[in-house]
Amino acid sequence: MTGKRRSGATTALALDPRPHAFGGIAEQGLTLVDSDGDLILEVEEPPGKEQGREYCEYRVNSNSLRQSSSYFETLLHPDKFGEGATVAAKHDSVRSEYASISDVPAQKLPHIRLTDIGSVSRITTVKHIMADFLRALHGLDLSTGSPPLSNLANLAIVADRFDALPYFTQYVRRKKFIKALDGKANNKAGSLSEERMRQRVMIGIMLDYPPWAITYSERLIVRGSVRWKTEAPSDIAAALWWDLPSRVEELFGTQHWRQLRTLDCELQSRLYIRDTAVDEHADELIYRRECILETIDSLQSRFLALYTSRERQCKLGYDTSAQCDSFQLGEMLRFFTRQGTIRLQGTIFDTSEAPEPYSGDIEQLLASLRQCPSYQVDGNHAHCGLRSRLIPLLDVLEAFLQDVGICAECWQGNRAEYAWLEAKRPLTWKRYRFSTRRYQEGGEQLHMARHLDVRDIFTAVDRDWTATDA
Repeated sequence: MTGKRRSGATTALALDPRPHAFGGIAEQGLTLVDSDGDLILEVEEPPGKEQGREYCEYRVNSNSLRQSSSYFETLLHPDKFGEGATVAAKHDSVRSEYASISDVPAQKLPHIRLTDIGSVSRITTVKHIMADFLRALHGLDLSTGSPPLSNLANLAIVADRFDALPYFTQYVRRKKFIKALDGKANNKAGSLSEERMRQRVMIGIMLDYPPWAITYSERLIVRGSVRWKTEAPSDIAAALWWDLPSRVEELFGTQHWRQLRTLDCELQSRLYIRDTAVDEHADELIYRRECILETIDSLQSRFLALYTSRERQCKLGYDTSAQCDSFQLGEMLRFFTRQGTIRLQGTIFDTSEAPEPYSGDIEQLLASLRQCPSYQVDGNHAHCGLRSRLIPLLDVLEAFLQDVGICAECWQGNRAEYAWLEAKRPLTWKRYRFSTRRYQEGGEQLHMARHLDVRDIFTAVDRDWTATDA
């Protein structure tokens, strides 16, 4: 199973050919997935969802279920569980009474009751989503030629719940459902709601479609999530895509923030600065976002440290000027303060709380930093100041930012080497080493090397932004 989260409800299995408490519904509400089926599945979703309790019945072929689902193969095996033995005995009984299984009325077939189909969305009608899932397990067409994105996401959740993902993945690939969704207009990541992006990430991971996993997880990391904000409510009844499976995402505990102290005051960063100790409950998506924001903040810290050091930063040559450095430091502080990325705070008596993390779009943050003006103390200091030194480094970050999404192939096949959370943080990332690095020949090595380069710059404890190792 790839899904890491399961609904808290326990699956109830009942083998009872007698009329049940919902008298009459068995015949009136029966969905014929296979008219010659030898088993009745009763699906009852418990109270607690917006639409209340639902009860549905489906006539299915037990052999089709066993061939396509490990869950049903184990459950219905006559030698593994009492339920399977009871179903086999009931089949022998009705075959002695009827010439064909298709002639057996539903009441006399063995019944199995399920009370949990997985963490599907609240607005989903259980009857229709389960019917489509069972049709897929029988190799039949769904109720719609090409299901909408939300339906496909819910079907993937149900398939995961019943250990049918390998079969269902091949079914979806054969029917070209994802290709049909990709062909529709307005699929650009920037135009999609967060829920739509999350559905695509989940499908990309669970149904083995790497393009969706890496594209939309990158967009989630960069744009942020309403679920990651401090005030976000915990909703255990939310659909699985709000808590992405396969250890990609999970709710985490209290954050710990470190504070940036320079000058004679405290410059508290308003970016996302994580403590060096990784919270044991943190997830991969949030950790990647934290590392990216910490890297951006390291640029800000770097220039503040340079211009408050004893080393002259003025680029005028023999006529360098301390007044130029002081002027640039003042303009730098004013710019960062106006952008809201730092705040000045005294350390004599501190009564304020740590600032909230930056929760906006990282691309917009980088764009705001690009607005840094090219102020100069006079006309002779055209190359002094922050802008001429900051913009090339922002270019480097933006190039790396395109590859921060989850590569489903590496995540499933080589997670120990690939995952950011499981990696030891490099002590120092050096820009000159990156610029001269040569990858090994071969696609697989080059593919992983690129991932590791991206991970190293964002997870390093310290970064040397100089272009050469002077």
